[in-house]
Amino acid sequence: MEDLAFAATALLLVGVAMAAWARQFHHAGSVRVRTWACLDCGLPNETDRDTCWSCGQAVGEARQDPSHIPLSRRWVCAACGTWNGIARDDCWRCSAKRLRDT
Repeated sequence: MEDLAFAATALLLVGVAMAAWARQFHHAGSVRVRTWACLDCGLPNETDRDTCWSCGQAVGEARQDPSHIPLSRRWVCAACGTWNGIARDDCWRCSAKRLRDT
């Protein structure tokens, strides 16, 4: 009877250890939530960062470099002067509506 009690206790402890391990790894992925993407390099950053971990740009700041977008595929925002791709209807920086040429 003593062996049965020992085996039941060992089984209970193994179950508790497995549950603790599963809980740790389940929450490990949700601790580092990436909530903002750098406007300069586009890489994701964690909530607690005020600057990009990769290029050092502050949240909401970006250098303007539209050279990767061909001239025929971009437009300039009339409100803030920022270059935008033609797939966008609103400016990525100030959210102003695109003025269409007629």
